[in-house]
Amino acid sequence: MALWDADLLDVATIFFCTFVCLLVAGMVMTVVWWNNKHEPGAGLWALSSYIGALAGLATALRSVIPGHFEFQVAVCNLLELAAYGIVWAGIRSFNRQKIHWHYPGAVLVAWTAGFILWEPFRTDINIVVIIQTALTVSFAFLLAWEIHNGPGNRQLPMVPIVICLLITHALARATIIPCAILWPATLVNGQADAFWFGPYMIELLVHTVATAISFVVLIKDRSEQRHRIAAETDVLTGIQNRRAFIEVTQLALANKMHDWSLAILDLDNFKAINDRHGHQTGDRMLVRFSDVVKTTIPENARFARIGGEEFAILMKTGDERLVRSLLESVRRAVEALPVNHHGRRVPLTTSIGVAATPVVGRNFDTLMGAADEAVYRAKNAGRNRVEFFEPPEAANEMAGTEKHRLRARAG
Repeated sequence: MALWDADLLDVATIFFCTFVCLLVAGMVMTVVWWNNKHEPGAGLWALSSYIGALAGLATALRSVIPGHFEFQVAVCNLLELAAYGIVWAGIRSFNRQKIHWHYPGAVLVAWTAGFILWEPFRTDINIVVIIQTALTVSFAFLLAWEIHNGPGNRQLPMVPIVICLLITHALARATIIPCAILWPATLVNGQADAFWFGPYMIELLVHTVATAISFVVLIKDRSEQRHRIAAETDVLTGIQNRRAFIEVTQLALANKMHDWSLAILDLDNFKAINDRHGHQTGDRMLVRFSDVVKTTIPENARFARIGGEEFAILMKTGDERLVRSLLESVRRAVEALPVNHHGRRVPLTTSIGVAATPVVGRNFDTLMGAADEAVYRAKNAGRNRVEFFEPPEAANEMAGTEKHRLRARAG
């Protein structure tokens, strides 16, 4: 039985099917872009689908329109390369990265120059297939790399599937190069004729449709991610809000492989600052405070605004010395923060209370309550300081030691 039965489905028919599928994909992506104007990548992907559809239609009509075969081949492949370049631009836009249009432009210029200046490129269909395949494989790997390295993309469920589709497409297309060398194609009625050409076109059709669908889902995933981040982010400061922090902390506490420390930071005399200097100055201080804390704490620490002037930090350690050193750095950085109102410096300090799982346990409410109690101790002790929660028995023991020391001095 032959690997490919030309009577069952000829190459022109497959190209026409590709045209229809890409046209529909372009229409769908246009609707997606229209409803998601903040995703310009969708518009570029729609454009690439239309250009790919045009390339498929032009290739299908090669067997119908006689003459100028070399020119038809050059134009069809040029359109296909342009479609790949615009897909790449769409991914860069999706990643919120700058689009360097001269890169795909250089590929198109090189292709056109090869057609004009190198005769075998115009007359030998196998050379065209080999060069076109090499460029397509390079584009597919580049697209996979761009998707993989886009900021925040690895959290999108569809990204691994898109990468898999692009890589398998690249590997499948790469097998065409040895086939074109070992079993060269011939021209029959304006179309390349070889046992491997039909399966190659089927692969192109399947991957094109699958990739188009996956891009639509990718945009849906990004939209859901954006809404989720918005729901978890404090509007003023841009850090996590209370609800998101509680969820993250509860998940962390369930991990018994690590000890954790929870710090609550309360800005000192913030109500008086608001009343004296206005809410606009108060808001500016909250933003500056958040910025300085973010730059001081380690990357693996979680930082959130949990109330008006109340913030929290979750640290993956129960080492009191390490936590104290870190929070003292935060306290000093806040104290040195230059915030001015009408040319006059507005002093800002913070009282910090800390509770750790080795002392308090892993119940969130208990840990939060203990840190809150430590904040009140810091406030009562004069503000602008770091205090750790102490269990009642430890506090009583310390109080007894202090009384004994005072009696010894009196005696």
